[in-house]
Amino acid sequence: MAKKIGVALSSGGARGAGHIGVLRALQEARVPIDCLSGSSAGAVVAACFAAGTLGRLEDFLLEIRRRDVVKFFDFHFSKESIIQGKRVSKVFKWLTKNKQFKDLSLPLYIMASDIQSGKEYVFQKGDLVEALLASVCVPPLFCPIKKEKKLLVDGGLFHLLPVEILKKKGCDFVIASTLKFNQTLPLEQDRGLYKRYQALKKKTENFRSVMDFLASADEKGTYPSNFIKTALTCFEWGVVSSEKEERMADLLIKTDMNGVTIFDLYKAEECIRRGKLEAEKQLRKSFREVGREAVVP
Repeated sequence: MAKKIGVALSSGGARGAGHIGVLRALQEARVPIDCLSGSSAGAVVAACFAAGTLGRLEDFLLEIRRRDVVKFFDFHFSKESIIQGKRVSKVFKWLTKNKQFKDLSLPLYIMASDIQSGKEYVFQKGDLVEALLASVCVPPLFCPIKKEKKLLVDGGLFHLLPVEILKKKGCDFVIASTLKFNQTLPLEQDRGLYKRYQALKKKTENFRSVMDFLASADEKGTYPSNFIKTALTCFEWGVVSSEKEERMADLLIKTDMNGVTIFDLYKAEECIRRGKLEAEKQLRKSFREVGREAVVP
């Protein structure tokens, strides 16, 4: 009986373009993919793969230039969020051809985090674009998605790398794609991110920082009273959970993304190249150590 193979794609902002390269390498190696899971950026790539529009996503990213990035954000600075999100929603609808989960070619599990309870939320049916908006939602940049009396935000808060969900869904072999970068790099040394941070501070001059904005919204009742504590707890757990889920993976592809920030969409070509090279390297190593038949039925 053939193995059921699942692929888990991690969060990572613009670095997530590397997952495209990983999927291309798997396709070229004729590794069958039976189901997918994704958090945040990984959810977008996984959704496009399942919708049959990975090429559309790749072409879209490769056309982005540095000056284009801001065009995707409709700033409005309300008490709930800094970015309205209508442009992002429109892009997601176009990228996925506005498909629903039921229209996808294989099962897909998109991770989000409920900031009221500090628990994961798994999208696996219904509106695909709604799932993506929740999974990439970073408050207070975007307003949380309200669903079933929950406030849903970035899937990476709780599950940076969603391997466990695939194991629970019966996958015999899980390939996990995650992104490695220097998390201790000071903000001031990350010039691209620092410039955006400074610009954001100027536009939100009534607040000393993004966290002040969040705290202010918290006090006004926009978010649950324990929002900040819950969000930080979720993030800390997400880091621990990621390490745990890396160990759960049967094949781990960890692509070096140093030099790329979460906003560097215009570096997609380099990210895709790195992802594909790392996947090819790990596949060769795996085939050599355990035999191709242990990975590819």
